[in-house]
Amino acid sequence: MTRQVQTTPIFKLLFSSRETATACSISERTLWTLSNEGKIRVCKIRGANRYHIDDILAFIEASKTETRQPRGVPMKKPYRAAAAPDTAKTSKTAAAKRTIIGGHHLTPKR
Repeated sequence: MTRQVQTTPIFKLLFSSRETATACSISERTLWTLSNEGKIRVCKIRGANRYHIDDILAFIEASKTETRQPRGVPMKKPYRAAAAPDTAKTSKTAAAKRTIIGGHHLTPKR
């Protein structure tokens, strides 16, 4: 008769700097900066930095941003009804727009 041994899978809880940086898709230097700024928690074991899986996941969740509108997609402008032009007001406005700058008459292009 053979005896069956039940094995329980062991999950890794602590990761090295290199493993953490690779998992987060950042450089080890950036990871070091983030840990010095307190943005990601670090556990020191005999002088070696280790990162707990929960701290890594918390950092990733905190780093998520809301999605923005993709480039090239025009934003909707609010609808405004066009006002009927007033002829007397238009001629005054056009005259007011003419300015003298440096001795030259400038009229805005239409």
